[in-house]
Amino acid sequence: MRACCALTVLLSLALAGCESPTIETASEATRRELALERWNACSHFSSVELVEATEEGRLHVREKGLSSPPPDFLRCISAVEFSQVRRGVWPASEIVIAGYFTTEYPAGVVYRGGLGKMPETAKRFAVQQPLWFMYFVEYTGTTFKTTVDWYDPTGGKVWSVSQNQDHRGDMGKHASYYDRASLPLGNIRVAGTWLVKLQVDGNHAGTFSFVLESS
Repeated sequence: MRACCALTVLLSLALAGCESPTIETASEATRRELALERWNACSHFSSVELVEATEEGRLHVREKGLSSPPPDFLRCISAVEFSQVRRGVWPASEIVIAGYFTTEYPAGVVYRGGLGKMPETAKRFAVQQPLWFMYFVEYTGTTFKTTVDWYDPTGGKVWSVSQNQDHRGDMGKHASYYDRASLPLGNIRVAGTWLVKLQVDGNHAGTFSFVLESS
């Protein structure tokens, strides 16, 4: 019998400066109900059967004759999960696969490879050194807005970038997408620990940190 597969589409990563996503406030019964809601919306895929909806809000499924669940099933689950985020009943942090900082300029917007193919991550930077924040969001099947706010070591917000995202059409062929946000060099002046806060449609989706070092 094939082992169960946890369909969170989240990866447990020890990424520099990334706070681990958490399930917020909802009771165990509610989290399980939300997982079952996702399953019921996508249960028409005959090659997949439900094994368990856990108290943490996860789905465990069994694939019939396949090595992994079909991509259309995974995209269906992710789209329903995002609708729960929009309703305010599921934390936006659960649809953010990863977020990290790099000095390498990332090209393109569609993420096709393994996470090992991402630009090299970094935790510490020199003042006035160019840097980018990269974040990966699950397939949502629709349009939404991301906002990246940059906070200096004093706690002041010094920069904000909002971008409209579109996961419809051909974008639906892929499981996740990345975007990037940079801080203008003129703002990279204060040494210390900086915070970046990511929002998805106005919902807090994660806080990430990096360190600027004086030369």
